[in-house]
Amino acid sequence: MAKQADNPFSRLEKPRTNWPFVIVGVILAAVLAVGLVLSIQWSLWLLALIFAASLGIFGLIVLMHTASQRRLAAVDDRRFCTLGHCRDRGAKAERQCRGPRTRTAP
Repeated sequence: MAKQADNPFSRLEKPRTNWPFVIVGVILAAVLAVGLVLSIQWSLWLLALIFAASLGIFGLIVLMHTASQRRLAAVDDRRFCTLGHCRDRGAKAERQCRGPRTRTAP
């Protein structure tokens, strides 16, 4: 018997939340914030700068991950518009962004 091929759209399914990843991220952000506060309190300015930079980089990574997940979810919805995409390209692009119109019965 032939093997059934993998579903090529299975990678586009809505990903489940990886709770250990979220928990570790929250703990890391808390540790960096506490380190920043304590280093400022003890006047260790170089250490405070390092903690602030680390916290900023961590924030950027979180934002990039969130944007990536939104883009992946939008593939399924087919309604993701980049900022200003609909406004700049006119009515046709706006209709494409909003999806097909459906009429309701009077």
